[in-house]
Amino acid sequence: MNISQSTWKIQVVLFVISVSLILAWSTNAAHADTTQQASQVSIASSGQVIVKGAIVTSVSGNTITAKAVWGSMSLIWTIRTDGSTHFVPDAVSTAALRAIKIGDTIAFSGDIDVSAYSPTVIASSVKDTNVQKDFVTEVGSLLSVDQTGKSFTIATREGTTSVSINGGTIMTLDGNNASLADMQAGIDVRIIGSLNTSTNTMLAQRVSWKTPSESVTSARAGVISSFFSWLAGTHGALSFRGL
Repeated sequence: MNISQSTWKIQVVLFVISVSLILAWSTNAAHADTTQQASQVSIASSGQVIVKGAIVTSVSGNTITAKAVWGSMSLIWTIRTDGSTHFVPDAVSTAALRAIKIGDTIAFSGDIDVSAYSPTVIASSVKDTNVQKDFVTEVGSLLSVDQTGKSFTIATREGTTSVSINGGTIMTLDGNNASLADMQAGIDVRIIGSLNTSTNTMLAQRVSWKTPSESVTSARAGVISSFFSWLAGTHGALSFRGL
């Protein structure tokens, strides 16, 4: 196929998609559905496509079908994947495709398949946002630290989460720069990062914690000890401060 034929086919597909998008937009403008987040579609004149917020309707072999939704209107996309497709969360294609379920929300990008006259994309990347969640905040009690593996484990209400860090992770103790070596089991840790819900693993962007304060039990024990020292005459004055 020469360049002019390929360009002509891209233009035909873009025209069909554009008409569908205009109809969807006009219908959505007239009957806005505020309960559902609208999809986003970007199409370059070269035929490169970026779609966000599409809902998976089927997965068969290496092909995913998903619909971009605007209110009551939708546009069905066929997404063809292969060994060069990058999946998020990162996994081999077979495992990644098995993890994608009907009803999941995905984002994908790639080039329009000029051999198809319906919206079809040869995917360079596919992200399952139901599995990979960005900018998630987790709070839990520190269970263990692996300084060699640059990771640690926390216990949360939902279970156990393994957290890894990299060179871009910001770690603070009482607001000051810190490292894994400063962490102690039992402290409460707050993490902001990307969460993989299928493996319950997290890549941290920020990790923060505070120095454990003196417990009420220890404070009371100190008061009792001071009282008996005062009775024995080994403590000059007995003073109290609020707990």
